[in-house]
Amino acid sequence: MYKLLIVDDEKWVRDSLRNIMKETCMPFTIVNEYDQVKDALDWLSSHQVDLVLIDINMLYRDGGNWIVQLIEEHAECKVVLMSVYSDFEYVRHAERYGVNEYLFKPIEYEELELCLQRFLRKKE
Repeated sequence: MYKLLIVDDEKWVRDSLRNIMKETCMPFTIVNEYDQVKDALDWLSSHQVDLVLIDINMLYRDGGNWIVQLIEEHAECKVVLMSVYSDFEYVRHAERYGVNEYLFKPIEYEELELCLQRFLRKKE
């Protein structure tokens, strides 16, 4: 089983992702959820995950460039950014740091399933 971490400040998004993950029957287990990036990074300092689903708006809030810290300190995990915004600048910035996917909210079942399948193919 691959370990998955969800980081989003909206509870409905975390709940939705949890429900979708149950429906996919794919080899992923949600090991934790956070509503703040700092808490997730603190937790990651002593835990390892394979995949992080994270709200991009949280990464840039208050001028903090959390994505750099996340990717540099946890290069072993893959990152999927989620956003309600279709701002290409976010996507470009994220790609520079090796973000693997960019999903638009609300996340649809099929969209997340395809994202997870791509992750699994790269792992093979």
